[in-house]
Amino acid sequence: MLSKVSSIQKHKGYTDLQNEKNVLYNYITNILLDRIISKKLCNTREPIYFVASQKDTNKYLNKVFTDYIKTKVKNRIDLKLEIKSSSRHKCLQIVDFLSWGIFQKYEHNDESYDEMVKKIYC
Repeated sequence: MLSKVSSIQKHKGYTDLQNEKNVLYNYITNILLDRIISKKLCNTREPIYFVASQKDTNKYLNKVFTDYIKTKVKNRIDLKLEIKSSSRHKCLQIVDFLSWGIFQKYEHNDESYDEMVKKIYC
């Protein structure tokens, strides 16, 4: 049975997402946007402004990301997508800090940043 699943996956062209960081980033972003849309967490009748972190200076990879996301949400929402460096966009700096704090908690068993955020927001 395992060999059958393996051959099906190869046939469908799945990639090793763990080693394809850009593909993984695109895939996760698509999943998050899909959940926001399907759970109606925002008004889909109005434009949705989405700022993605410019994690790469490679213009080709940024275009691939933009095209992929726009294709996935096409006809579902009016998406206004921008790619900005986190050093130039305050909201991305906040997200970077929060994700780094989560990383510290789960990878280094350091809950000090998690506690700091809880004091501010909870």
